[in-house]
Amino acid sequence: MTHAPSTSGPNPPLPPMVLSKSARRTLSALFDVLVPPEPAVERKNERMLGLIAGVLPYLPPLTRRLLPIGLWLFELGTILFFFSPLPFSALRPSAREAYVRTWQHSRFSLRRQMVKGFKALALLAFYELPEARRHVGYDPEPFILGLVRERAELMRQRGEAVVFEPHAPPPVHAPDVRKVGGRP
Repeated sequence: MTHAPSTSGPNPPLPPMVLSKSARRTLSALFDVLVPPEPAVERKNERMLGLIAGVLPYLPPLTRRLLPIGLWLFELGTILFFFSPLPFSALRPSAREAYVRTWQHSRFSLRRQMVKGFKALALLAFYELPEARRHVGYDPEPFILGLVRERAELMRQRGEAVVFEPHAPPPVHAPDVRKVGGRP
């Protein structure tokens, strides 16, 4: 039987996954179809690809392994399913939208579920962009900081050490806070 260390700290963040050139091309073309046009965001697709690369390591292993295969199938499905002689990313915008709709309304559940997964990734990345958050009036930081302060206070009351993860800013007026890594 193994025991957890008595002073367990936060887990270090995982490095982002590297997306292949073809996966990046397919995802970027999908963003143009699946993501709202407003607000106009500079370098939107490039930034969203970076956010997705950062999220992928946290997905279940099977999902991580199947995503490149699903993107490949989606990209070349235009040819395989006789929609067009061109791959998805080479289609005109209107043809891309029509192709995505064929997947969304397919009689095959797997195709419908795959495009839902792609859309979930696209929207997750889009609404992480500060411009998109401002556009919809979403500002989670005050709420998150409130929860962090509340959690820290409960931990202090129980006599537990308060440790903030590197990505979580310490609350204001918390002189006894220790950061991970031994540096104040």
